[in-house]
Amino acid sequence: MPLLSSTKHEPRLAPTVPPPGATDVFVIRCTGECVKSYEEYTAKRTQYVLPQWQEKYFNKSGLTYEEALAIERSVEEQIRSQVRVPVDVSGTFRLQQAAVLALQPI
Repeated sequence: MPLLSSTKHEPRLAPTVPPPGATDVFVIRCTGECVKSYEEYTAKRTQYVLPQWQEKYFNKSGLTYEEALAIERSVEEQIRSQVRVPVDVSGTFRLQQAAVLALQPI
């Protein structure tokens, strides 16, 4: 998640069903947050659009929330594409590391 003032920001996710008694619900597109009032929606939307965000890997600042999120996802995808450990082999590594017996009984 992008950083705001050097702290991790976790947006509140929108519920799948509007809250009981809510006539109008505003959803912030970039985070999926759900708010009840238009004033809160505009305040939060303005916060996400302003270039005050920082991405967590290279600490590049002066980004909007969506720009920082896109950079972070791109870096994470590049890391995932470079690390190629098959899922079935990773369990074998853990088993051998925890084993105290000789390899023959395993």
